[in-house]
Amino acid sequence: MADGYLCVATRGGLLRFNGAEFKAMPLPEVPGIPNQVVRAMLLARHGRTWLGMDRGGVICMGADDNVNSG
Repeated sequence: MADGYLCVATRGGLLRFNGAEFKAMPLPEVPGIPNQVVRAMLLARHGRTWLGMDRGGVICMGADDNVNSG
């Protein structure tokens, strides 16, 4: 997600703004993550994006689209 777009964490998931419009970014289906509500977001080194989800779950999305959760 370090591609120059603005990403916004919302109750409905992630949105990406390209300068003209917002588009929804699909989140992976992860066991134990009950919904798409993103409470916090951090872009870390090497392009990893950490998402703090509703009800305490955490998703790490790698620059290569690998997904880890906890």
